[in-house]
Order: sequence, then structure tokens, then C-alpha cells
Amino acid sequence: MDAAATTELELQSPMEIHTFECDGDGGSYGIRQNDNSDADYSEKSNEAFDKRKRMEFLRFMVEAAVLAVVMKRCLSPKQVIGELLKQHAAVSKRFLSAATGQWFETANIDVLASALNSLNDIWTQPDWEAFLEILCCYGEFRMDLLNIFKFFEEELKTRREETNKICQTDQTSYSALISLVQLIIPLVLKLLRFIHALWSDGADYRLPEELKEAKSYYQNFYLLGETLELRKHDVEVNELGRWMQLIRESGYNLLGLCAPINGAFSELLDSLSIYDAIMKNLRSMEFRHVTKLIDLIILPFVKHCPRKLWHEWMLKLLLPLFSYCEDMLYYSWFSLLNNGRANVPYYFGHLCGPEETIKKLEDYLLLDFTRKVSKLLGALASPELNTGIFQVDLHSPSDMISASCDLICSPSSCIVGYLLLNGCFGRLSMNLFGWWVDVEATIAVVPFCSALVQVIDATNNEKLRQFAKDDILPALIRRLHDDLPCAIQRTIKKLSYQMNLTNNNKARTDLMILCQKAYRVCVQSQDLESENLDNANTTYGFENWFEKQKADLSVKAAWTRPDEFPSSTWTWEVPECPNQFEEEFQRHLDTYIDLLHEVDAMDDCLEVSNTWGTAMLCLKENFHINLDHYEIDAEYAVDMFFDSILLFWEPQFHPLIREGQMDTLSNIARRLVLAEDSKCYKPLEVDPNDFVEHLWPYAHFYFYRKRKECGYFTAREQVKVHKKFDAHLSSGVLDADIYKFSLLKDDFVKKFVAKHIARSEFAGLSPKLLKLSLEGRAQIVRRKRQIDTYCKCLKHVMTDEKVKDHLKSLMSKLESEDFFDVSNNSIDWGKRSIQKLIDDFKEIVFRVHAFPRYLVIQGIMDYWEISRRVCVPLEDSFKEVVEVVSHRWREDLQQIWMDTRYYDDSYNDLLRQPLNKIFTQKVKAPMPTNRRSSKRSSRLRLKRQN
Repeated sequence: MDAAATTELELQSPMEIHTFECDGDGGSYGIRQNDNSDADYSEKSNEAFDKRKRMEFLRFMVEAAVLAVVMKRCLSPKQVIGELLKQHAAVSKRFLSAATGQWFETANIDVLASALNSLNDIWTQPDWEAFLEILCCYGEFRMDLLNIFKFFEEELKTRREETNKICQTDQTSYSALISLVQLIIPLVLKLLRFIHALWSDGADYRLPEELKEAKSYYQNFYLLGETLELRKHDVEVNELGRWMQLIRESGYNLLGLCAPINGAFSELLDSLSIYDAIMKNLRSMEFRHVTKLIDLIILPFVKHCPRKLWHEWMLKLLLPLFSYCEDMLYYSWFSLLNNGRANVPYYFGHLCGPEETIKKLEDYLLLDFTRKVSKLLGALASPELNTGIFQVDLHSPSDMISASCDLICSPSSCIVGYLLLNGCFGRLSMNLFGWWVDVEATIAVVPFCSALVQVIDATNNEKLRQFAKDDILPALIRRLHDDLPCAIQRTIKKLSYQMNLTNNNKARTDLMILCQKAYRVCVQSQDLESENLDNANTTYGFENWFEKQKADLSVKAAWTRPDEFPSSTWTWEVPECPNQFEEEFQRHLDTYIDLLHEVDAMDDCLEVSNTWGTAMLCLKENFHINLDHYEIDAEYAVDMFFDSILLFWEPQFHPLIREGQMDTLSNIARRLVLAEDSKCYKPLEVDPNDFVEHLWPYAHFYFYRKRKECGYFTAREQVKVHKKFDAHLSSGVLDADIYKFSLLKDDFVKKFVAKHIARSEFAGLSPKLLKLSLEGRAQIVRRKRQIDTYCKCLKHVMTDEKVKDHLKSLMSKLESEDFFDVSNNSIDWGKRSIQKLIDDFKEIVFRVHAFPRYLVIQGIMDYWEISRRVCVPLEDSFKEVVEVVSHRWREDLQQIWMDTRYYDDSYNDLLRQPLNKIFTQKVKAPMPTNRRSSKRSSRLRLKRQN
């Protein structure tokens, strides 16, 4: 039987389709064809379920069953979307029809419950997930959803209002509503999760054009007396944008209205589902979205969440929320205070109108967001949620001393203390409070700030105390000093047209009380105990202190800009001048320098090995530098040493060759690795993450001046020119004069400079650097001449038959002494007979040349290798064994010279270790236990310099 036939049979017998099975709790009802079906059904429903309602319900079930069968067919995407829309419309229509009038009648409740179950089944289909973006572009689909959401929103509002009026509500209808709410919540969360994801990174690549345009919809086109228009969209796009806004707000409100319901957080709502729906894409949200989220969901949750469930519910929600709010407000308020324009995230990028009007919209969004965050903080500080701390009298030291830290940390007695001491605020700053610029936000948030001060006094938490002393108190003085030309006062004046200043006096009074509390806890607390000052003297002390702080700020406001400090970033509010560091920057500096010294500490040791594996280990772990940390390819360094350096300095291996030039090879290995280090100079630059934004220009200026004073920039230029000079030397064009002048010893550099450097581009190069390069190059030149002479000597003996006979006998004697058994560790290479034979070879081949002994041994090995090739002409063997190697050495000499260039001088040393050379370490920093991880956490940037 084929699929079409099967479908036809199924359509002929719809009553046998068990689409909805009864779970025994009255959730979904199954329909079976049997004689007792009506009786069974009536037992599960209600006696008042009349025949008309029953027939409507049965017809609805048949329609759903038919649609379910159709969905099993193989359809095109367009057909699938059409069927999905039909299915959804049929269920939605049935729900909305039953929701009118007396919906709480038993018959209607059953229809509503079944419809909601059907909707949830629809929304779990794979096809539904795949085509939801397209489905949202259909107006009927959108309106059905919105009307369903609005039904629950209005019903919950009505029940809430009746409860607030202490009216006797219909418990039957109320219970029925709650049971239906439990069915709609999964649908609400799925839709909210989908809506939130539209703003996530990369979402636009897969969205229909209508959804992309609709995201820019903004309802308040007329703002503060000025018109602000968006790019003109068609009617459908505007309707879609408005629907997205309404469905989000309705969904938020529906969840928030659930909060007052008894048992909502333990029975009705699920913390994991709520978290996933509203927090997953939180950092993609705009300010206007988060303000609604806070106002409609978070605030009701804070007010009604049981204390015993705070850790499961509120801490889980507030941690990511405050992390987002701290970051966004941090950057937005910093931008507004310092750059004059709020930096707020919003999607509607097609705003049309004057720039000033657009700026006003940005200011409005920032103020609105700040007010909502302040409202939330104020709600968290309400007496009902902080009974423990509000029972303590700040004016009574004995009560404060007896306050238990455990009490303050418990959500059952102090929510503010619980959040502050459980790391809920990771980036606590004045930006979270909007610097108290806005009157409305100030009045709302002062209770939280006051509770924060009380938590400090009760727990003696040093981190919070430092925040109050270094941030809260200075900001309070700036906020309360009306005549101070500071960023806070300028911003207040700028935003005054958007603020309700009616309660300005209340805000000032609240801030003054907060200032006095913070002063007593953070400034006078220790002195008061020793001086036993009474309350009158305490008040007088505060007034004097407050006036002095205002006077000091007025003096600092008159400071002039330091020399060389960029005028565009100069502000007196973080005082800094060439010879004095004060306040905030000074507090950071010493700790910062100590940290840099600690992460800059390294081991100093070096060894050279005979094998590739141990050499790799040596290079990676035991050299002057940590190769991993400096991003040096250790395998490349080892390969170069064995495949290049040894190939040229030791083309034939013999233990006596290795022993004889061990110092040379060790020095080359050291230079090779340290030369890699010299390519990774460490510019002493300030990482922006090391200092708060308003300290960046001062930190940059400070480090710039210190580098200039110690000659850092001169050193950088000298090293740059020096590298260019070495590249010129490596070409070999000056080798002849280098060899000639090097014989003059003391006058070597002077004569060379007079001939080649004085009028060249290298005239400004330091004489010391010139000397280092010329001396190093002179060694290379001497080595080149030595190799050339070595090749000539060996080639000469190849043409002298008498000498060849002597050497043949000598090779036999060496072979009898196992001289060529280079892997035999038991041979005594220093015994007299072997040394005599080596001297004999030198006398025969290199008689007039003062070659080092290891080069003589290399000659023995090369000649022995040539003599063994009996089937190859002598000239060809000599070319392969000697000339090819020496030629390759000459060809790669330039690369070797540049790869192994390393200089131990003041200029290079300053660039390699700027921290140690510029800043004297007061106290030796302890060595980090894990150097690699410590260095990776360093704020000191390490860059390769070309």
C-alpha cells in the first residue's frame, strides 16, 4: 500500500486517530471510536458540556488530526509554510473563540486547555523551528499570537487589581486561569527566545528582508518637541516592527504578572527556562529592550521571589544582568561625560534628522536605561528585603560592632549585602549610578548606595571600602559642587532639558546625607575611636572636610596642561603633571609597575647538547628566554642549528671536532636563540585594560615621558639603523676592507668609518654598535678565508701522488686505531698514538697554516670520505665532499649572519628589558610559580618589531 492510499484511509477514519492522548490529569483528551466514547468523554469533561460544544470540539479535533496527517507528506517549503499557517490559524481561532465572554465556564476551559496543548505541540515541530522567521512575516499569524498573549495579560492584570482592592475573587476562575497560564508560558518563552535571537550577531544573514527592516522600528518618532524619522518602510514592515515591540512587552508583562501568584517560583515558573529565554542573548539587546526587561520582569521577580529561592532564581538572573548593565553603562557614561555623546547600542540605524536630534535620542535612551537600573537597585535596597541591616543604627557604634557578617551576607536578612559579597557586581563603578546626573535616577538609587555604605561598616570589607573612598566620595563632591567646571556639572546642564528638576532639592539632600555617611565610615571611622569625638564635633569635622574638598577641586580645576600632554585629552579631573602624580593614577602606578616586574622575571641558563631531542629541550626550557612566551618557533630554531649551523661549522662529525669547537658552537647556539629574542623587543606600552578609561591619556603620557628621559626612542632608532647596517654588511661588498682594516686592531673602526661610513646613511650610527658589527663581521671574513685556504690545501694534495701515498698509509693507521668509529664511546681519543697521527696529517696537508685542531680533524674526515669512493673520479669526490659544502656555506652566510646577530649593548638591552632599565624595582618581586601562565596574564604587550 503506497503513501497516498494510506493517507486516504486515514482521512476516511479520522475518529481512530489518537492525536491527543489523555494523561489522566485532564490535560489533553483522546478520542476513540467505541460505543462508550460519549460516556467516557462526558465523564472527563463536565455535565454542563452541551451537545453543541461537544460537536464543535470534536470537529476541531478532526481538523487537527487531518492537518497532522497532511504534515506527514513530502511537501515543498512553500507548501509546508502554508500548512503550518493553516494549522496554527485553526488552533488559534478555536482558542480566541472560546476566550470571549464567559471563558471560565468549564466547557470553554477545556477547549482553551486543549488549544494551548495543541499550540505547544505545533511549536515543537522541526518544520516550525525552521520556518518561524518566515511565519512571522504573515499578519494573521502575528495577530493571533498577540491576541492570545493579550488575553492572558489582561486577565492577570484584572486578577491583580482585584487582589489589590481586597476584593473577593472567584477562586474557581482564578485557579482555572493559573492552570491555563501554566500552558501558555512555554509558548511565551519560545517566542521571546526567538525574538531576542533576532538581534544576535550574524542573525541578519539568515533573516527575511522584512524582519531586518522591522528591527529598526521605533515608536517614539516625536521626541522632546523635535521630529525624528526613520527611513520609510512599507506598511507591512512597520506593522511587523510594531508587532515585535508589542509581543516582547506583552510577553515580559505576562511573566512579570505571574510573580505575585502563590507558588509561582516553585510550581508555575521554571528558573532554567526563564534564564534561557531572557538571558541567552542579553548582550545583543538594545537599551530600549533591557529597560522593558528590567521594568516588567526583573522588578516584579525581585519583589515577590521567596528568600529561600534567591540563590536559584535571582542571583542567577541578576549576575548576567548586572554584568551587562555595568559594561554598557560604563562605556556609555564615560563617552557622554568625556566625549559629549552617549555611546548606546541601538539597531535603528536609518535615523533621519539633524545630528543634534539624534544625539538627543541617544541621551534619552541612556537616561531611560539608567533610571530603570537605578529603580532596580533601589528596589533591592528596600527595607523589606534588608531587614537585617536596617535594624542596625549607623549612629550607634556598639550596634554596628555587634552586627554579624553572616547576617549581612544572608538573603533572608540583607539582599544588598548578599549581592555585594557574592560577586554580583564585577565592575562596580559610578557609571552604574549614572554619576547621579539624573535627578530621577539619583532619588531611586541613593537607598542602594546608602545600604552599600552600611554593608561596608558592618562587614569592614576592604574592597567595598576602597570603592566608597576612591569613587563614591569624590563623585559626591563633584556632584554637589555646583560651581565646579567638571564633567558631571557640564553633563547635568546639558541634559537638563530631558530631566524633571522638580525633585532636585530632594536629590541634593539625599546625596548630602549619603556623603556624610560615607565620610564617617571611610574617612573618620578609625580616627573617631582614638579621638573620642562627640557627634557635634563629628558633624563639624564633616563640614570642614567637605568645604576643603570643594576648595581643593576648585584649585585643581585651574591647573594648566602639562607640556607635551595632548590637548585633546587633557582634563584637570584626574590631576597629573610632569613632576607629580596624585590621587587615582598614583594609586594604580606602584602596583602596576610591581606587577610588570613580576611577570617579566625569567631564568638565565644555557647548555648545548649533541642530539636534536635534547637540544630542543634545551632551547625550550633552559635558554635565556622562554621561547613559547615570545612566540619563537623552537623547532625552527633547533632545525636551523642542526641543519644549517652544524652543516657549515661541522660538515663531518667526529667527537674530537665537536669537542674542539664546543665553545664556538655554544656561542652560535646562544646567539641564534638570543637573536630570536632580539626580534621580539618589548615596547613598554600601556594596555588599555590596565587602567580605567579616564586614566588612559595620563598613563600613556607618563610612560612616554619616562621612555623619552631614558633614551628609549633613541635606542629604538639606533637599533633600527643598526639592523639595516648589518644587512648591508651581509652582502659581502665590504669584506675586503673589513679584513684589511681588522689587522690594524685599535684603528680598525676609525679607519673603516672614515672610508665607508662618515658620509653614508649610517653616519649617525653609534660607534659602539659599528664596532660590534665590524668585529663580528671580521670573524666571519676570517672564517671565509680559512675555509677557502682549507679547500685549496685539500685540493692540492689530490694532485700529488707522493703525498697521496703518505696519506693512504696514514689513513690505514688511523683506521687501525678505530679513529673513524665515531659512535664508539669506549675509545680514548686523547691517547698519544692518535694525537701523533693527527699531527702528521697537519704537517703533510696544512703545514704552513695555523689551523685549529678541529679543522685538521675535519680534513682527515673529508679526505677519508673521498678516498673511500673508489668508483668515483677523484675530482668529483672532492667536489661533492668539500667544494659543495663550502659553496653552500658561502651562499647561506648572509642568512646565517642575520639570523644569529645578537648584541649585548645598552641600546639593545634597553629595548629588550625596558621595564628593568626604566623603572628601578623597589622590592624584588617573587618569582611566579607558573611562569608561563603568569606571563600570559601580563598586561605588558609583546610585539615583534620589524
